[in-house]
Amino acid sequence: MPSDLHADELIIIDVVAPESPLLDTNLETLKLLRDASRVRNYSIPDWSAYLSRAGFRIDASMTWKLRLEFDPWVARSRTPVDRVAVIRSLLHGAPREVRDYLDVETNSAFHLNAVMIEASPLER
Repeated sequence: MPSDLHADELIIIDVVAPESPLLDTNLETLKLLRDASRVRNYSIPDWSAYLSRAGFRIDASMTWKLRLEFDPWVARSRTPVDRVAVIRSLLHGAPREVRDYLDVETNSAFHLNAVMIEASPLER
């Protein structure tokens, strides 16, 4: 954690949703099949709007690609075997734009965009 943070500052680290409806819909489908209890990931503009409404401003952010190994990813959520097969099929059969965005590998590993957002109250 950065040492110059104050007690009233906020750090969010999460996977972020793509802004493209095609990419977002495909990714959310994969994730919902993996874990039906999930809600959804939010885009950076979503986070910005939510934080603004809550009285915060984004001071800094950084994004990176997070590589996920397929088998441990589905095992962590105890995804049923039949759904694992569907997810793998959708992952490899997705439109080229989706496969490129996720950087899908032949072993079904793929990459998601992650973000760290540092925010502070609008008024101090």
